[in-house]
Amino acid sequence: LGDVYKRQGEILHGRADSLGRNSSENLELWKKAVGTNEGALERKPTFRISGKISSTPSRSNGDKWRVSFEAINIAPHPTEVTAELYIFGITEEKNEIFIMRKISVPVKLRKSESFERDLYTGPRSDYAEMATRIDQNKPTGKIKPLVKSVNMRGWAIVVKHQDSIAGQAASLPMMMEYVERSGSLPGTKK
Repeated sequence: LGDVYKRQGEILHGRADSLGRNSSENLELWKKAVGTNEGALERKPTFRISGKISSTPSRSNGDKWRVSFEAINIAPHPTEVTAELYIFGITEEKNEIFIMRKISVPVKLRKSESFERDLYTGPRSDYAEMATRIDQNKPTGKIKPLVKSVNMRGWAIVVKHQDSIAGQAASLPMMMEYVERSGSLPGTKK
């Protein structure tokens, strides 16, 4: 009975998947699936991809945005891909787009297996620029800091297999344009 509770604790604390397998057990199963499927890694996979904003800034979450991504391998063979996850922000004053967060993750999936990842931005204050002005209406002449506000503009996920794109999804179609231009966009957190 102690092993059952230990296994449930691993699932709850993120050291195992929903079936109770840890990463090394999943890797062994993936290698076994690749061994039985000749040439599986060269075939282009098919994916069902989704994402959603699962948390907006608040005091309880450290003033961060959270986006939940999911990619499901619906191909009849195992695959090895790279998932690129993006969160884009926009400045309030000049409406400039920038990269709030970007990561690239190598993923090994068996058929019908899914990849899930929550991606967090930094606190909103990390992206805000501080400006000062003198309040001339009051005789004290205090300097008040003004925070230039930023907001999250959207998200995108691109799944790449070798040199081609196996699947992609975004909160808005224009986010894919930002992915293509991501090399020229300013990025605070990469």
